[in-house]
Parts: sequence; structure tokens; C-alpha cells
Amino acid sequence: MSGEGEIHAVEILRCIPALALLDAPDLARLAAEATLRNYKMGETIFHEGDPPDFLYGIASGRVRVLGSGRGGEEVTLAVLEAGDYFGE
Repeated sequence: MSGEGEIHAVEILRCIPALALLDAPDLARLAAEATLRNYKMGETIFHEGDPPDFLYGIASGRVRVLGSGRGGEEVTLAVLEAGDYFGE
């Protein structure tokens, strides 16, 4: 990623509290490796048990983390918002 896209990625990464303490050169290096993705409402990002592949940072919107209840029903475990992150 380079140019305008890289600047945008740096701003998104800076919004993630765990990354906000990185200095500008480190953020730029991380942004160069980042992939920006958009997901539609209701779209599954990954399933429990999938092999870890990414650290996801939320730039805007919300992500609902689902799990299975005791009876196998779908339950909401958390709702994450801009600035939150999840994954490996």
C-alpha cells in the first residue's frame, strides 16, 4: 500500500489504542503491510475455530462477536466499535 491509501491506514492504526503509542515510522511500516477491507452488514469475518490469520482493527461501524449458548443457540458475546480490535 502506498500514497494516499497508506496515509489512511496510518490514521486507522493510530485509532487503535494498542498501536497508538508507536512512533510515526513504525506506524508507517505497519500500514505498508496492512490490508484495508470493508465488510457488509451481516457479513461473517471469520468463524470460531478458524486458523488465526489477521489482527482486525475497526475503523468505523460495529462488529458483533457471536458464540454458541448451552443449547447451541447463537448468543452475542461482545459488540466492538471503532478503535477496538480483535483476532490474532
